[in-house]
Amino acid sequence: IQKNTTVDLRGSDVSDWVGTNTINALAYDSVRNLIFLAGGFGTFGYYNFSSNITHNLTETDTSNWIATDALQGITFDSTDRLVYIGGANGKFGYYNLSSNVTHNLSGTDTGDWIGTDQINYVAYDSDNKIVYLGANTGKFGYYNFSSNISHDLSATDTGNWFSTNAITGLAYDSFNKIVYMTGFSGLLGYYNLSSNVSHDLTGTDVSDWIGTTSLRDVSYDPLGRIAFIAGDSGRFGFYNMSQNRTHNLTET
Repeated sequence: IQKNTTVDLRGSDVSDWVGTNTINALAYDSVRNLIFLAGGFGTFGYYNFSSNITHNLTETDTSNWIATDALQGITFDSTDRLVYIGGANGKFGYYNLSSNVTHNLSGTDTGDWIGTDQINYVAYDSDNKIVYLGANTGKFGYYNFSSNISHDLSATDTGNWFSTNAITGLAYDSFNKIVYMTGFSGLLGYYNLSSNVSHDLTGTDVSDWIGTTSLRDVSYDPLGRIAFIAGDSGRFGFYNMSQNRTHNLTET
């Protein structure tokens, strides 16, 4: 494949199992050099670059626990080599390529704190070996594989700055050992596992350029040590922790 080209891979799904379903999330498996994809109507599979085939994993959910619920978030656990997925109606689990089974973790939320809320995003914390979950109505927490429990962190937002806003993006910052989050109504902040506090960064956008515009995603740059954010109405920028400022890149 030539550099600086966008290649159409839609024909790589033999038997057209992806069809016209929306693909909502992608995750790269650096160990096996695969791209996992998750989407509408329970769409789940992976693309193999070597064979140029997208394989269907939709039927790997024993007892059909995903069914046709939309999958919204996906992340790769490089430690245990598992692929975590989250979606509508509180669906949460992981896929094991070795056993070719997608395991149901939906019941691991003690007290049913996730309930049937849609899980919008999952992010892997390689240092603490946990998976963060962001959902609708301000639901936020993490799953610990060792204890098999999903812990509720929703009340860690001092002053209730999450409120009931949907959390739409998560990114683990390996340098500062925190996880950034974005959401509706301009929600921007980070969670610190050491202090068990979720810090509000909403006021760091000088001149209020974000305002109450919904932010859709966040990505951490380990080289520049900054967190890029993107949202509705073309909002785009980055947060610099050393300056405690969110810079506007919308007009760039």
